[in-house]
Amino acid sequence: YEAHVMSAHRTPQAAADFAAHAEENGFGVIIACAGMAAHLGGVLADKMGFLKIIRLAFLSMVPAYFLLTHTENLAWAFVLLIPAALSVFMPYSPIVILGQTYLGRNAGFASGVTLGLSTTLGGMFAPLVGWAADIWGLQTALQILWVAGLAGAAVSFTLPAVKKEK
Repeated sequence: YEAHVMSAHRTPQAAADFAAHAEENGFGVIIACAGMAAHLGGVLADKMGFLKIIRLAFLSMVPAYFLLTHTENLAWAFVLLIPAALSVFMPYSPIVILGQTYLGRNAGFASGVTLGLSTTLGGMFAPLVGWAADIWGLQTALQILWVAGLAGAAVSFTLPAVKKEK
């Protein structure tokens, strides 16, 4: 496989050139929605409330990843990647804002804690999932994704409401 990391904001011409020639260069799948999903989560949180978006994302993660890890059909797997990706990336903005709200006098510290912990935990657990995949197979190892969604949903209902919540 081949991987390219580009930003439509930082390197717009490179991203546009890549997209324009992707098919003729043999690229069949391009994953390009993480930033859009994170932005969408922030926009929806402004309208619906931060806690609602966080809870919705984690609750939708459970069936999305459960079905994704149990499908044998490639077309369904591609379709299920959409709610799976949305469920992972949509809560980023609301989680950062809630962290800043909970630690109101230290917004920068709160941002560092929320993003730092998510990156650190992901960096710690991703190799464990890879190790489990080597032992039991990828499908079995990826079951942790819907279990993590279930745990995240449960914890999200313990988060205190904030005054600006809708």
